[in-house]
Amino acid sequence: MKKLTLLVIGRHDLILDLLLNQLNQIENWEAIGTLEDEKAIELFHQYKFDFVVLGSGIPQETQAKYRKLFRLQNPHVNIIQHAGGTSDKLEFHIRNIAENQQNGSLNVLDNPFQV
Repeated sequence: MKKLTLLVIGRHDLILDLLLNQLNQIENWEAIGTLEDEKAIELFHQYKFDFVVLGSGIPQETQAKYRKLFRLQNPHVNIIQHAGGTSDKLEFHIRNIAENQQNGSLNVLDNPFQV
């Protein structure tokens, strides 16, 4: 599997640090995170991310802004809502999407009805 890059956007400092630590321990994964909206947009412009992980606590309007802006810049980016729980669940979800896309068997939209 190719190296995956992830942008993790959160609202809780300790949870973000824990999640980044766990994700960066996975072979061929590189996760960068922030708590700040402007920093998230800046990072997205600087790097080519395969996944954006939206943590809990981000207002719906801000999530919609991210989805619209990020998809304009990179229509193939996968945007995942992570409402908490274990990083194992998140890892399984990301691996499943990445493997299916690599095989050409899945075109992922996180929520096709959301702006």
